[in-house]
Amino acid sequence: MLMAMVIASSVVASLRGIWKDQRLWVATEICVYQSLMLSALLRAGETWKLLATNVKQLKAFYVKCQRQILRIRWSEHVSNAVMLSCTRLTDNQLNDILAKRRNAVFGDVA
Repeated sequence: MLMAMVIASSVVASLRGIWKDQRLWVATEICVYQSLMLSALLRAGETWKLLATNVKQLKAFYVKCQRQILRIRWSEHVSNAVMLSCTRLTDNQLNDILAKRRNAVFGDVA
């Protein structure tokens, strides 16, 4: 899981120019975020043994990336609930994606 977070972090860093572009809509940036960063973050996620601390780390990284997209600095004290409502994403999305992938793998094995 740690390696996936490193890869996803490099993806987010490489897209920094897109996040800073004032001409793009936030909806477009969210689509890019979902297609590129989430696929890198959850690569081989169906094989992970997730502990509560791992889920907490994934959610923190997920929210941190969204804060970069919305250009929210840590000193602005915006709650995660407000930020997630602006992006129209949920923090349970990671769990849902991982559950779907695990079920698909289980179906293939069965």
